[in-house]
Amino acid sequence: MKNANLAQANLQGVSLKAANLDGANLKEANFNPYLDKENPSKSRIVSDLTGASLKNANLRKAELNSAILENTSCENADFQYAQLQQAILRKANLMNTDLSQANLNSANLNQANLRGANLRVSNLEKACLVEATLINAKLEFACLTYLDMSG
Repeated sequence: MKNANLAQANLQGVSLKAANLDGANLKEANFNPYLDKENPSKSRIVSDLTGASLKNANLRKAELNSAILENTSCENADFQYAQLQQAILRKANLMNTDLSQANLNSANLNQANLRGANLRVSNLEKACLVEATLINAKLEFACLTYLDMSG
């Protein structure tokens, strides 16, 4: 799926574990949880991209609320304006990634590599960044209210 064009695709509840999405166009794609309206007792299914490679991918304005992006490689990816509320990005490599104006409210970024990442004007309220690497990360005007960096 390298360099795939999935712009504005509905990918709710999809499993793309260990997928190669390098250079993919996922602009405005919807990875939000899938909710079965006909069977409300069924639990919601979250999108799982564990171990996927998203290097140089375009995820601008993508909806990734509650998505699992654990151990993903996202170097140089574009997540501008993306919705990542309650997303799990634990141990993700987000080096030089553009997360400007992204909503990372309550996201888990524990042990993530955010070296050189652009987090300007992003919402990191209640996010967890325990043991995250933030060397040369740009955090100007970011919302850091209740940010958890304790160990």
